[in-house]
Amino acid sequence: RVSDYRSTDSVALGPDDRVETLLARLRADGRAEAVLTDGDDRRYRGLLRLQDAVDLPGDTPLGEVARTDGMVFDESTTLWEAMTRMRDFIGEAVPLVAADGRLLGVVPEGAVIDGYMEALHDLRREENAAA
Repeated sequence: RVSDYRSTDSVALGPDDRVETLLARLRADGRAEAVLTDGDDRRYRGLLRLQDAVDLPGDTPLGEVARTDGMVFDESTTLWEAMTRMRDFIGEAVPLVAADGRLLGVVPEGAVIDGYMEALHDLRREENAAA
């Protein structure tokens, strides 16, 4: 499951935070993406990308900037499903969202590829051991 490869190392902001805050946080963390959540309950609301915000006024609320139609994984998403879905993916990581909408973390693109390759190598070792 991709949930085995999740990271909690991401920038999370709320819908009332402003573009100026997003840009400062992304710059400080050396990132190009952040996640939008609803305050304390951490309900996932969308993805925030640097490219979408860089030319906006600094006082624009992030709730107006977030991409809400992007890819998300849930706890049952397998590495195979993730690799298939990520074929044309452009970004740093995919949000991992629980059935109740809570953000569980993000799954970095590189972690999915590494996990998939590891699984392939394990299968190959099993095949060679059985031969």
